[in-house]
Amino acid sequence: MGLFHYQPPSQPLYESTTVGERWNIWIDQERRRRLSWAVYEYDSSVSYLHNMRPYITVGDMVLDLPSSSAHWEAETSHSWAALHPWGPVPKSSPFRTTIRYFFDGTVDPLSRVVEDNQRLIILLTFVRMLWTCKEIRRSPICDLVDNSHWVNDTRSLLRGIDMFQESALSLTASAKCTSEQLLQIVRRVQIVHLSHLYGAGDLMDLVYLIVRPSPAKETAEERLLQWAKHDARRVRHVAFHAAQVLAIARCWPGNLPLESFNVFHAGVALYCMCALLARTETDGIAGAQGTALRLDHLAKEETDPANEAIQAWIQDGGNVTVSVFGVSDLTGTPGPRQVLELTANMLKNMTVWGVAQYFRKVVLQLRERPEDQETPRS
Repeated sequence: MGLFHYQPPSQPLYESTTVGERWNIWIDQERRRRLSWAVYEYDSSVSYLHNMRPYITVGDMVLDLPSSSAHWEAETSHSWAALHPWGPVPKSSPFRTTIRYFFDGTVDPLSRVVEDNQRLIILLTFVRMLWTCKEIRRSPICDLVDNSHWVNDTRSLLRGIDMFQESALSLTASAKCTSEQLLQIVRRVQIVHLSHLYGAGDLMDLVYLIVRPSPAKETAEERLLQWAKHDARRVRHVAFHAAQVLAIARCWPGNLPLESFNVFHAGVALYCMCALLARTETDGIAGAQGTALRLDHLAKEETDPANEAIQAWIQDGGNVTVSVFGVSDLTGTPGPRQVLELTANMLKNMTVWGVAQYFRKVVLQLRERPEDQETPRS
């Protein structure tokens, strides 16, 4: 249909003599552009909501990013025109050029993307590209060639994704944004944390096999143990990001349909990490004896002491007691089941969308498994 390759002709806008004519033409063009990005946003979301490959590729999107919300919400042609006194039409931001800012050494590339809808598109694009790297690593051809560069590509994408990390807590305290803006920030931050789960190798593929009743469950458990033994730091890293998703969803519920997906994935991932944390001991130097850490602590700013202690533990491990809201010790015997109970209770409170109750049923069934069937087994 050409929806993603649409380049509106600019000539009619410049030839139109009145502000009203230019405004009406621009509205038609912007409406089509926003429809294109809405389809792309929906399609890209399946990569982290369903652990599936999206249909639309990044290369399919040959159009500019949406214009500012102020332009789109202008009530009159003159209020619209007053927002861009330097020219007859608003200046567009090219999609591909904007993405390059995050990888070409540009200083503070996020400052060039000020609109919430544009930030979400760029973030979802990185998640979409993260899935592409994951899919390529699965290919049999990767066993025949050096695939180290795909690992580097994944790390580069995660660094780009981390640029979208914002402290919703500090923004709330300082009243720097509206409730709608805060909701958008919360959504982006959850995506940032979930991206680290999907960027952790085969983790989510294995988690899916373990959660579902499947003949491949035992094989998946063995593979998950190997995954943990290969890099103990990655286990701590995933546990932290999963805990952060649960904390954010608990503190800032927005009744969005994707919230139940986020909570379910974070909850079952943290459930799997509980047993792995107890089995992957390190000779860390950062954690002092008897230190207790809350992995779901929400930092107000980058220099937050509690957050620095968590990051030191992620990097070096140590004899540390790690906990989250409602679970005093993730590595203790009741820890995994308490995580499932926490997840089920959060899903129970999400009454707006029925899918949350389906996920809750899955979590409760997982909790009722006999202890000798809990995952992962050594």
